[in-house]
Amino acid sequence: MGQRVTAGPNARKLDLHTRTRLTQSDSPGYLLRASYAAWVFATLLLALPLMSAAATTPFLVRQLRVDGNTVFDTATLQALLASMLEQRLTLPQIAQGIDAVTTYYREAGYPLARAIIPAQVIENGVVRMQVIEANWGHVELRNNGAVQDAVLMRMLSNLEPGSVIRLEAMERATLLLSDLPGVVPRALLRAGQEVGRSDLVVDVQPGAPWSASLSADNFGSRYTGVGRTNANVQWNNPLGRGDTLGVSSLISESGGLNYARLAYEVPVLVAGMHAGVDNSGMQYRLGDNAGSLMASGKADTSSAWLRSALVRSPNTNLNARLSWTNNVLQDHEDSTGVKTDRTLNVWGLELSGERQDGWLGGGKNTLGFALYSGQVTFDDDTAGALDAITAQTAGGFGRATWALGRTQALGSSMSAVLSLNGQWAQKNLDNGQKFSIGGASSVRAYRSGVLSGDSGAFGSFELRYTLPTPQALEQTGTWQLIAFIDSATVQTNHSPWSNDSNEASLSGAGLGLIWQGSKGVSSRIFIASSVGELPSQLAGSESTHTNAWWELSWAF
Repeated sequence: MGQRVTAGPNARKLDLHTRTRLTQSDSPGYLLRASYAAWVFATLLLALPLMSAAATTPFLVRQLRVDGNTVFDTATLQALLASMLEQRLTLPQIAQGIDAVTTYYREAGYPLARAIIPAQVIENGVVRMQVIEANWGHVELRNNGAVQDAVLMRMLSNLEPGSVIRLEAMERATLLLSDLPGVVPRALLRAGQEVGRSDLVVDVQPGAPWSASLSADNFGSRYTGVGRTNANVQWNNPLGRGDTLGVSSLISESGGLNYARLAYEVPVLVAGMHAGVDNSGMQYRLGDNAGSLMASGKADTSSAWLRSALVRSPNTNLNARLSWTNNVLQDHEDSTGVKTDRTLNVWGLELSGERQDGWLGGGKNTLGFALYSGQVTFDDDTAGALDAITAQTAGGFGRATWALGRTQALGSSMSAVLSLNGQWAQKNLDNGQKFSIGGASSVRAYRSGVLSGDSGAFGSFELRYTLPTPQALEQTGTWQLIAFIDSATVQTNHSPWSNDSNEASLSGAGLGLIWQGSKGVSSRIFIASSVGELPSQLAGSESTHTNAWWELSWAF
């Protein structure tokens, strides 16, 4: 008869349920923080039956049997333990060796899974290892907010009782909860009523019933008014469904531009999916040296969309959006009697994402890609006839847009920001669909929208340095100094219909300062000058002058 070694009954006392709290952090959502003290305590319990004289006597390990595994197959787990076979080991040494299985589960995203040596009689060197993968027990919702229980439970629907606890699923559920407006959730993992199960208790408190922001800037066009004021108000959870109702407005200093928008969005169907509708109106009248044209117009826009969080985690997010937009546009020149009235119907499919990493000190990547397909219909016969012999924008069209970005930490106080975006079109586009360059969010050395084209690309590189703040002034906020260079190129028309130059490039460089104060107040200013040759389309214009941009905003 082979050697007999007993792992005593105290091995059954191991409680694998770690109390894990999801606490709110400065970043959006919630981060999982495990209590390592509980695991240390569990390890001590595991060691108790392995401290007898028999347990500390080495024996030849001929086979390691694996029980309780469902996520990974037995062969995969046994391969992690192959180095212990045909070795003379004590039970404590074996218990330490099977930590490789626990580590394998943890690194794969199963934070509560653990491998143990259960109570057993070991004969002929055959040792049984038990994998306790940890399953969901009961999900308890303690709703003290105004959002309906059904909406909140939908966000937790992927945490099915009996399923293995996986970090990715837990983070997604709690982050989707925190994304709901007017919701402040806190979650706690506790030991379940059955061995190997954990319950999730979610406590929901009411959040802010509304939010708002005000801003003033000089980002406008010289023809409709450079100075602008913006106001946004959002009513959170008006119908108790995790929904939002938002109102936005923009007015230029000269009254040459007025814009208003009403939008509503609500969670639908599955966790992370929202449906929304909006309607907006815009009116403009050209001034400055274009005033003699007596040009004015308006745009009435209605849209509907469905968006979904495909991936939701603390470090990686990916979102998809399907939209339909109806634009009714009117452009009139009273000096010539020309009317360009048209209707655009556009379908869009958009993907956007971000990922944080620790590469070279840490950074963040952003990406965006979108496809649009639409139809242009002229509502004025004269305008349609003119389009037919010039740009030929009527009928179907398609365009694609893309954006890439990287923010890279360069030490504790400095970072670098690279931004790239562009557009490609398969035919000549309506003016409202073109790619525009120049302005505070493009080549900052040039006026807003100084050039546009059917296709184009823009790139910007910034170095940002956070200025040291004396302790006495820490309450005043933080200051960040920026040095930047911008460059862009456009193709005016996909299919040229005149002898004018069809391509242009702009570049500029400058400095900026960003202030982030307390209570949601912030400001920024940029000063930039053009670099390189002026394109022929801007010959004789004032666009070569140095431009300064400023913005003051307050979010509350």
